[in-house]
Amino acid sequence: MSDQDPKLAPGERLEHGTERIALAASFRKRYESNPSMTIRQLADSEGRSFVWMRSMLLEAGTVLRPRGGYRRRSRPSGVPAR
Repeated sequence: MSDQDPKLAPGERLEHGTERIALAASFRKRYESNPSMTIRQLADSEGRSFVWMRSMLLEAGTVLRPRGGYRRRSRPSGVPAR
């Protein structure tokens, strides 16, 4: 997190409002800027649960990546390797 990102102590509740929106936006930015970061890794780095972090990302309008991480697309059969 950068120095300008909102801070939230572990276990601290955050009611709906501008602080929550700003915090969710900062999580979204971190998640989307690092394709290898999982929701679990982000949650662990903030001392939060997976479910809480996933909810925050969805509140921020984040399009979540599919489960299993990044996978290279396989070549259709019959297509030679380069």
